[in-house]
Amino acid sequence: MHHGLKKEYRIVNGNKVIYMEMIGTIQSVKFKYLGYYYSNSSGSTQYLANTSTNLVDKYKTDINNFLNGFSISQ
Repeated sequence: MHHGLKKEYRIVNGNKVIYMEMIGTIQSVKFKYLGYYYSNSSGSTQYLANTSTNLVDKYKTDINNFLNGFSISQ
């Protein structure tokens, strides 16, 4: 089961994306998913990172650096 925590539009490398954070549980372990969602006439892309909820703050900088590397080849 997933619970939406945050949803907003962002501009990443010139592309308008939706940023979302969600929490899910797998075998009693809570995970947080952070990611960008992008669509255009060619299709849709989900670009995600996830970790257990207790590690998100520790790796937040690495997660943001990874996500902000998102780009589209035209």
